[in-house]
Amino acid sequence: MKLASFFLLTLLLVPPAYAAKFTIVVIGDTEDYTEAEDLNQGFLALTQWTADNAKKRNIVFLTHVGDIVQDETHGPDRNLTQWVRADQAFDILDNHAPHLPYSVCQGNHDIETQGRPEGTPTRLHEYYGKQRFAGSSWYRGDSPSGNSHYQTFRAGGREYVHLNIEWQPNDATWEWAKQVLQDNKDKPTIISTHYYMDGDRQRGQVGQAIYERLVQPYPQVFLVLGGHVIGHARQTSPNAAGQPVIEVMSNYEDRVNQGENWFRIIELDDTQGIIQFRTLTPGTDPAQPIEEFQRDDKNEFRFELDWKKRFGAG
Repeated sequence: MKLASFFLLTLLLVPPAYAAKFTIVVIGDTEDYTEAEDLNQGFLALTQWTADNAKKRNIVFLTHVGDIVQDETHGPDRNLTQWVRADQAFDILDNHAPHLPYSVCQGNHDIETQGRPEGTPTRLHEYYGKQRFAGSSWYRGDSPSGNSHYQTFRAGGREYVHLNIEWQPNDATWEWAKQVLQDNKDKPTIISTHYYMDGDRQRGQVGQAIYERLVQPYPQVFLVLGGHVIGHARQTSPNAAGQPVIEVMSNYEDRVNQGENWFRIIELDDTQGIIQFRTLTPGTDPAQPIEEFQRDDKNEFRFELDWKKRFGAG
């Protein structure tokens, strides 16, 4: 075998998840998409772009930071239409990128407040409960409430944990989350939740509790993501070991009715030690995607992280 052919074959055989550079997709606050049928094309475009670019950009995970639908479970059909529209978007991932791990957080718009017959599951459980992910090796379990979950994915030769925390965790959820982190101390960890902090970098009540209970005590947590409040913000905060934890929120909901469906990608390079955030839109037609970026410093920025020092050799 010629040397050039050998190297080409080697590159083709190396799984993308072991490449040094990999991508995480962050979407959220899609309630306006699901509220109107024409706007929901924007939601479909987000997941279609993700599926189309999964290999090209080495996308290893997608997190939805909550507010899947607009109107909770109002009306005689418990808002079935909006949940079905959201389901169509995630069906694109299930059908066109079936091995891509993803997570869906519970937002305040996703809480079952009325109209549910006794003994029936909430719409959130019905569409995004553990049964949706049955058979997926990357799905690792849910909290006692069924509203929080954790997943794992491989990238850059390491196994990562992603933990999503519900809108209002109860004591059992907190204890469950702590146990997940306790059991996975050797794995770099990302936490997603709906409301972590606002545009002024002030944590909400749950966000502060996440920081105190799950971020500070566990040095493997290096990134926290949220939405809820319109705008964007970022900061780093120290954990109990004095190591920086990256905290980022974004919500482009105010642009939805202008025909703009912006979202975030995070490009992580564990060899160069760079975590690059970018903001883009795929347009609103999943059949004719575009790729337009926002380049200002509020929408495109980076952090540095020494993976080997923080987590050991991959």
